[in-house]
Amino acid sequence: MFMYCARCGLIRNEKAESAVCPVCDISFKPVPGEFLTKTGLMFLSQSARMEFENKIRESAEYDEITGSQRDSSNWQI
Repeated sequence: MFMYCARCGLIRNEKAESAVCPVCDISFKPVPGEFLTKTGLMFLSQSARMEFENKIRESAEYDEITGSQRDSSNWQI
């Protein structure tokens, strides 16, 4: 199941629904189904993923400083 961190934007495929972001130490949220294939195992396309990443960055929960620090480290969005 694809999950994301609303604070830093990290997107990961997690097995546990109660997964926690290793960067921010807050609970992941599920990626909305509109961006995923019917099985939920992949994004519809690279452009769908980029659109979702932009939605995360535009959210009031997103923290630009934390997101940029995550971008400069080894964590992948």
